Amino acid sequence: MTDSASSNASLTEQLHNAGKLILASLPRGPRLPLLLGLGLLAAVAEGGGLLLLGLLVNRLNIQGGNAAVGWAPDLGSLLLIYGAIVIFAALVLRQRNLVVQQHRQDYIKRLRQRIYEALIAMAWQPLNRLHGPDINQLLMQETGRVGIGTEFAMSIIGLSLQIFMLGAVALSLSPLLAGITILLAALAMLAVLLAERQLHAAGTAQIFAHRLLNALVADALRGRRLIKSMALENQAASRFAAQAAAISDLQMQHVRQSSTHSALIQIILGVAAAVGLWLATQHFGLGLADALVLVLALGRLGQSVLGIRSALQMVLQAVPAQQAISRALRAADAAREPAAASDFQPPRRTIRCADVSVRYVEAGAAALHGVSVSLPVGSTTLLSGASGAGKSTLVDLLAGLAMPDSGAVLLDDQALDAASRRAWRHHVAYMPQDTFLFNESIRANLLLAAPDADDATLWAALGDAGIADFVRRLPAGLESPVGENGANLSGGERQRLTLARALLRKATLLVLDEPSSALDAESEQQLVQTLRALQDRCTMLIVSHRPALLPLADQHIELADGRLKASV
Repeated sequence: MTDSASSNASLTEQLHNAGKLILASLPRGPRLPLLLGLGLLAAVAEGGGLLLLGLLVNRLNIQGGNAAVGWAPDLGSLLLIYGAIVIFAALVLRQRNLVVQQHRQDYIKRLRQRIYEALIAMAWQPLNRLHGPDINQLLMQETGRVGIGTEFAMSIIGLSLQIFMLGAVALSLSPLLAGITILLAALAMLAVLLAERQLHAAGTAQIFAHRLLNALVADALRGRRLIKSMALENQAASRFAAQAAAISDLQMQHVRQSSTHSALIQIILGVAAAVGLWLATQHFGLGLADALVLVLALGRLGQSVLGIRSALQMVLQAVPAQQAISRALRAADAAREPAAASDFQPPRRTIRCADVSVRYVEAGAAALHGVSVSLPVGSTTLLSGASGAGKSTLVDLLAGLAMPDSGAVLLDDQALDAASRRAWRHHVAYMPQDTFLFNESIRANLLLAAPDADDATLWAALGDAGIADFVRRLPAGLESPVGENGANLSGGERQRLTLARALLRKATLLVLDEPSSALDAESEQQLVQTLRALQDRCTMLIVSHRPALLPLADQHIELADGRLKASV
């Protein structure tokens, strides 16, 4: 079901989806009987408290000043028992709330882990097409909304048990009056549900509104240099304010609808309590004490029905989030890569593409047309070409990220398939043009490539990348924070630290994408010397248009419009 279609779902379909969410959110294992047991104890305490209240009223001779009929415990004993029930009910409700909240947190944690693992396990091409703000909203906001729905689904179970017990108390006092009232309450609940069909649509609209807001924030952060340099602060703030106002309007629309319905139900319940008390004493022959208990029981029953209605609202609002998560998981699972081949052997002679072609459906054009290249193991290859020539696509093929639409990627004479492609990536190190560093220490960033590396290995990699002396001069050395995406470092220092991380992989293929793009002429020459010293350790593929790197190459491959232009 698409989002637009789901917003127009019938009441039956909405309730069906809400039921599926409730069933999916039920605890597994011993937590479910514990939750049911606590709910039942709370309901029993509620019903017992009301019955005891009737005894208290009789004991106080509220009925016209006459003595209570029949035997009753003394007032002190009744008050002690009533106080014990109140304390017991409070403790039970506290424990039940803790169980519900723990289940909610566990459910959100498992859901987020499931989504993250499914997304990260996708093949590169479909994963690369996903939008960052959408993923962030899915992992944080939508899972949070489903978690809220889970909490209220648990409250529906508790309120249902409470309604059952309160109904039993009311029926024991006046079956006819209680039956009529319960029937009217059921009809009122159905009428309320029919009037609230727009809740599902409101939930879907809020998903889209938050998605747009997340995209605006992400764009503003990525383009903050452009915004500041062109004095676009007012325009950016206006766009944000407009989208935030749209979200606020949607939320207030829901609040107004919900508050109106709640007010109407409260009025109905108040009038019903007064009419019920009059009917019970004047037409059904109940004493005032029993009549008060009956009205209180029916009133609490009505409040419980109102609570279920409010909880169902929250569950219905969570349904679009649950559906969005389900769609994302189905798409991610469909694009999941198979497990890495266990018998994979890295190449010993060549890494090559044989007559490969790649067409990107979204762009409507081919990225590569029948390209054949060969990288001898241990050699250095320089790959160049204008923007859009197909360099990144060719790198993705050689690095095992993507599969060609036709042709083959061969390691020695063995063609890469889905399983061996994933295994091959364990032997590839990649240094992207846009260097990325986590906002952690230098050590933490290096250990991403080699989690078990000791300090000697880390310092050796830093030395090979030509940045060891710089790190030693830092007050905290390896523990020095790099800042957000390396903000505490210069462009050249980020490049070298990223190179050191790549070297820790001890890879068969080292891919360097524009490694000198952030360097001045002197730093570029230092990088050339560093790379020259590494040439006998691995196969290097350097993507660059800088002439200073050309002397490193054993061969030079140039692409133009997705075709091989020259091979030297």
